[in-house]
Amino acid sequence: MLKLHTYGLLNNSFQPASQIRVLRTYWRQRAEHVQAAASCIQRMQKALTQMNVQLANVISDLGGLTGQLIVRAIVRGERDPQKLAALRDRRMQASPEEVAKSLEGNWRPELLFLVKQEVDAGVDLTRIDGIDVMVAQTILAEVGLDMVRWETEGNFVSWLGLCPDNRITGNKIVGRGTRHVVNRAATSLRMAANALLRSCGGCGRSPRRYLPARAGSLVPRE
Repeated sequence: MLKLHTYGLLNNSFQPASQIRVLRTYWRQRAEHVQAAASCIQRMQKALTQMNVQLANVISDLGGLTGQLIVRAIVRGERDPQKLAALRDRRMQASPEEVAKSLEGNWRPELLFLVKQEVDAGVDLTRIDGIDVMVAQTILAEVGLDMVRWETEGNFVSWLGLCPDNRITGNKIVGRGTRHVVNRAATSLRMAANALLRSCGGCGRSPRRYLPARAGSLVPRE
């Protein structure tokens, strides 16, 4: 190879700049994680099917909100079909009875172990409406994964500076707003909320109900 290069018989190859190589490394790693997450879902589904748990008959996406709530409850030890079905999202077309019937399986320990292993592999946050790669990375970088530092959701929202900070005089609210806190995670969540306005899902329909119309009136409910 060196001899060929010496004689000028090798064409120049493309070598990206160092910054591009760094970005390419991160982007390829993310793509591998997304692919791995999809494989985890498939293996979870296979293990559930082998236990005769036909959750796929009533849930289109095991990686969605309802699917993950039920799977994680199973991993924690819950086996009652009725209690598991109560975790379903109220917007589901399948009734609680249908979901409960799909959860009457044989809970084989070795397959439950496999499900737990796949659940522990991680979650793709970009599956959440409004959360893209940059928002997810910013939130994880600013907040991390350990949420036990905040006792309640209210404490976390207060730390973000997203809780109401109304000005009250004489038991009357004279001004509405939020706390003035410089928090990059809060900024990212605001960006995600703005992105939801263009979402066709339920998360997007809710905030659009209260958007002011051009004429000054509220947008009618969808």
